[in-house]
Amino acid sequence: MTVSMANLGEGNRRPLLAQLRLAIVTAALALSIGGAPAMDPDDDVATYATYYGRWLAVIQPRLARGPVEEAGILPALTSIGARLSDKKEIELLRTDRAVADILRLMLKVARSNSYEYRVASMAVLINVTDNTTVCLVEKEITTGDLNESARFNLLQVVKAVAGYMYRENAEDTEQLLRSLRTDPKIDLTKMPRTSALLGEIEAELATSRNRNQSIVKERPELAIKWRQNCRSQS
Repeated sequence: MTVSMANLGEGNRRPLLAQLRLAIVTAALALSIGGAPAMDPDDDVATYATYYGRWLAVIQPRLARGPVEEAGILPALTSIGARLSDKKEIELLRTDRAVADILRLMLKVARSNSYEYRVASMAVLINVTDNTTVCLVEKEITTGDLNESARFNLLQVVKAVAGYMYRENAEDTEQLLRSLRTDPKIDLTKMPRTSALLGEIEAELATSRNRNQSIVKERPELAIKWRQNCRSQS
């Protein structure tokens, strides 16, 4: 499912014309939502050297000010989802230095009570989440105040990755499923769709093409990001 591509996150390697175009796109995005990229002088400049890094720099401060629905960012969320209809863009974001922060932002949006905001976040989460970032989604699922709709949506993201999970992620996911089934605050008898989805994830895990392979031993290039996103939280 994942096609290997070179990391294009270093802006100083871009031709000058491409950098100018990126600056214009960033400025237009900032103006469209009434803000400008907020960059701390100590921030890693390379993180903001790509389209997605600059998108994050514009959107992140808006979400920090209050409820998702009051941030005025739905057009920007929708635009990035549309951009990811191109498989090449999916791979660009997966290899972008800003990917984990963008997915964390989308996980916050996925909690929204607004159907439109949840759909916009799912367009990114379900396309971009992979073995190096699925742990971020699973961590969000275990958060106690997650509503039923948001939990169901995020479990769909897990299912999308389950069919090619490596052993470490598969074991973590099996533990997640067990915890959901035994959580006294989650009555699956009243959530038939969620209960069925848990079974579907189990079936995907059982036939995962990477189930018996270690991401650390078999894919060391992926293991670097996996450790940063997943094991640093343990």
